[in-house]
Amino acid sequence: MEAIYGQRKLKKEVEKHKLFEDYLIKVLEKVPKGYDEGEEPEEAQVEARVEAMVKRYWKLFTVSQDAQKHLEAFSKMNQAVHQSLESLEDRHRTLIPNLKTQLCQLQKRCNRRQKQQRQLEHNVIYEKDTGSYTNQLLSYIEKTIDNMAQQCCPSARTVPKSMGLFSKLDLIQDPRES
Repeated sequence: MEAIYGQRKLKKEVEKHKLFEDYLIKVLEKVPKGYDEGEEPEEAQVEARVEAMVKRYWKLFTVSQDAQKHLEAFSKMNQAVHQSLESLEDRHRTLIPNLKTQLCQLQKRCNRRQKQQRQLEHNVIYEKDTGSYTNQLLSYIEKTIDNMAQQCCPSARTVPKSMGLFSKLDLIQDPRES
């Protein structure tokens, strides 16, 4: 029983150290040839590595400078846009009172025109009412003239319709002429 327990314990330890084993194998694969035999790398290899590092540095340096130039250009563009925005906001601030003044004037003009329109409508209604009243009066006067003309001329039962209004008035003024 103790043997089985010991085997399990060993398996757990092996599994625990398996991660380290995998890591060390990967590191050994990256180590240049010659190191694992205890040899020093050749001077040419060292120079090649240094040269590769210098090239990489210069490449990174150039990319960094390009990025810096782009950043400066963007910063200048951002400042120009910001100034343009401030200018636009200033114009907006001055434009709003002018527009409010114009709007107020237009509202006053509109109110005056609405008032004039209501007055005209009132006048038209008054004239229609007055015209209707005048027409009624004229109709009554015509009937009165017709009745008076008929009374002045008893020989004719009705005054001829073809007779004009002024002729009827003449008949009323001087009934003997008929």
